[in-house]
Amino acid sequence: MTFLDVLKLRTVGEGSLSKDGRMFAYTTGTLDWKSGKRFTDIWVTATDGSASRQLTFTPTQNEADPQF
Repeated sequence: MTFLDVLKLRTVGEGSLSKDGRMFAYTTGTLDWKSGKRFTDIWVTATDGSASRQLTFTPTQNEADPQF
């Protein structure tokens, strides 16, 4: 694994657990090579691991602070 491989990895950021404990919302960051910046989107997943989906699709903006 090289340094560039590490840069290509998604990073996981802040998260929030739903009140009933069944869902977890979190941010993931991906690197935009052209701008040299990392941008984040919000994902949500079931805490039992059965389902995961991306909620935001903003390739040049940051989505942050997921809350239920």
